[in-house]
Amino acid sequence: MTSINGLPDEVLVSIFSRLSLEERHRSAALACRRWRQLCTSAPQLLRCIGASFEGSQRGVDRLQAFCAWLVQHGAGRVERLSLQVFEAEESFDARYAAEQQAAAALSTALAACGAAGSLTALRLAGLLGQTGMWAGAMRGLRQLWIDAASLDVQSWASPPGCLATLEELCASGRIEVAPFMPLPANLTKLYLYCGNQLSTTPLPRKLSTLTRLHALYLNFAEEGLSTLAHLSPSLRHLSLVNSHWPACLSQLTGLESLYLDYHDPPGAPQAAAASAAAAVAAALHGPSGPRLQQLTRLALDWLPGEPAPQAELAALRSLQNFVWLSYSQDIPPGPWLARLQSLMACVGPLARLAPALPAAAPNLEFLGVQCDAGSKEQLGAVLRCIPRLPALRRAAMEGSTAHFSLSLQPLMDAQRAAPHVAFHFFDRLSMSGSDSFLRACGHETIPDMSEQAFFSAQ
Repeated sequence: MTSINGLPDEVLVSIFSRLSLEERHRSAALACRRWRQLCTSAPQLLRCIGASFEGSQRGVDRLQAFCAWLVQHGAGRVERLSLQVFEAEESFDARYAAEQQAAAALSTALAACGAAGSLTALRLAGLLGQTGMWAGAMRGLRQLWIDAASLDVQSWASPPGCLATLEELCASGRIEVAPFMPLPANLTKLYLYCGNQLSTTPLPRKLSTLTRLHALYLNFAEEGLSTLAHLSPSLRHLSLVNSHWPACLSQLTGLESLYLDYHDPPGAPQAAAASAAAAVAAALHGPSGPRLQQLTRLALDWLPGEPAPQAELAALRSLQNFVWLSYSQDIPPGPWLARLQSLMACVGPLARLAPALPAAAPNLEFLGVQCDAGSKEQLGAVLRCIPRLPALRRAAMEGSTAHFSLSLQPLMDAQRAAPHVAFHFFDRLSMSGSDSFLRACGHETIPDMSEQAFFSAQ
């Protein structure tokens, strides 16, 4: 009987690729010299590397050993690299010292991999936001994701020609930007998310020079959004999450996808909300006629007390995907609904529209329902409508497990009455439930920056 050692190297490498980096190095590599050589040096196992470390002194020691190994074996071979350092339960001084040691070790390793030219995608998460000294060495990096507790974007974007090949930049956390900071000229996708705290810093002025930029995700206060008026006509997707709505939206006539989630700070005057609503209404259909005529996807968190944009929506002749994020405002009725192929809304507004929805939206192929804010009766009204939608093929529900359990019988009845419809359920209480639900509805507000998504993006 042939033993596992009789298998050729390529088969063993294929088996080892199913193991994590830690499993390969701490278990498989200890079996014999051959396995150790394959686990640590096989080119196929070095193309994509992901590793996590604790922010304690022990974790930093492991990170330093990993960086030494990465310089020796990964430079010139690794193509996608994901690293994360978790915050440890230690004193501030101890955490700060650990972070500085981690930054020094990582900068050396990243500079070596970047200078070799093979590294095309990099993800850094946790306590790794201040490791900008490596940026100048990156010769072929096209994709950079940073999800950090503290991030000074200026620190690694400043050197002239730095990150010149970068096409996608996603930065999340307590990020700091500056009006005069440079940006890589080849960027096509830029994501700057400051957490729940709006950034009032003006956006980098270089943003208006990015002629290839087609997707932009932001959460900035209105005073930080004036640069949007000068964006390149190449911009196709704009997402303003927990943000203000700038008056210059009507100038972005090339947009095909627009996501607007309004942030009204405590104590803000009612006039601010009215001004924001007027800016959006003017962008959709101004006094001189329709503006954003290329929009195919639109998401609106409409403001309480403001008139619903019924005429403005009717003017969007290309609109196919619509998300209505308001809990209290009704979905504007009208013939424009007949053009929709995808509709997502909170269960209350959907329930009030449900009796008329089959006739109003006969081409609807996807229906998304946010369930938590509504009652069992409202969800039941929406579920009874589903079998009557002739073109419907997918339905997505977002809510808590407890909420779904209370409506179990209506859900089962809807599935039996519409066997041609695929039902998908998203747990609102899970870490990525709401974001995954919105992506299922065809909108991306906060890009999935997990390690799994990073390696799936290749």
